[in-house]
Amino acid sequence: MKKIVIHRTRIGKDIVAEFAVPTSEKQRAQGRVAILCQGAPGMPGKSSLMDFLARKGFYVVLPRYRGTWESAGKFLETDPTEDVREVLEAVHKPLVSLYEETAYQFPKNPKIYIFSSSFGGSAGLLLSGHKKVERVVAFSPVTDWRAQSDTEPLPTMNTFTKLVYGEGYRLSKKGWMKLAKGDFFNPMTALQKIKGSKILIFHAKDDDVVPLSASELFADDSGATLMISKRGGHFGLNEVMEPETWREIYKFIK
Repeated sequence: MKKIVIHRTRIGKDIVAEFAVPTSEKQRAQGRVAILCQGAPGMPGKSSLMDFLARKGFYVVLPRYRGTWESAGKFLETDPTEDVREVLEAVHKPLVSLYEETAYQFPKNPKIYIFSSSFGGSAGLLLSGHKKVERVVAFSPVTDWRAQSDTEPLPTMNTFTKLVYGEGYRLSKKGWMKLAKGDFFNPMTALQKIKGSKILIFHAKDDDVVPLSASELFADDSGATLMISKRGGHFGLNEVMEPETWREIYKFIK
């Protein structure tokens, strides 16, 4: 079994990303690209998931949002959806592995799938209407930033993020509170941009970070498919690798 190599690249001026390429010619010919939109705040490493998806035949890209980790800028100064949109455009061309100084050709007409969770779920849902996106899979996505939980209320997130992650997140002055009004980076108030038929949401009843009720309302209004689990807490992207979950995902994207 060939080793999946995780490369590092730069997209545009600001965004640093990791990417992986399927090892077989047959898989590469399928032209499937997975863009990962992870939760925030959180650590950026997703090597196991990238390996998993690459072995399933996907080119995989994991960007760092502007203002986080290696990427330049201020976090939440601009809509993170635009960061992912920039990645969408970039994968139509070769990506350069900075360590090797080698260009890897991505599919010229890729079938793009977005795998997202929590904070990143907002970006995935907002890009569901993009003509180049085939499907969006979202785990415990934030569908409405106005529906806050007691576990991670927005007023405390600036202090928490700075304390726990330091300069991993460079916050603007308004920081997380920019989300509270619901007119910025908020799927529920931008339903005209949403294509519900492309969306599969996984959410657990016992999620105490993002309320299930918000996903239920969003699914009703958008026509997205919602799969509810009795237990599981706040799902992250690694849930993709669970065998039962992957079977549901594969049926949906196939």
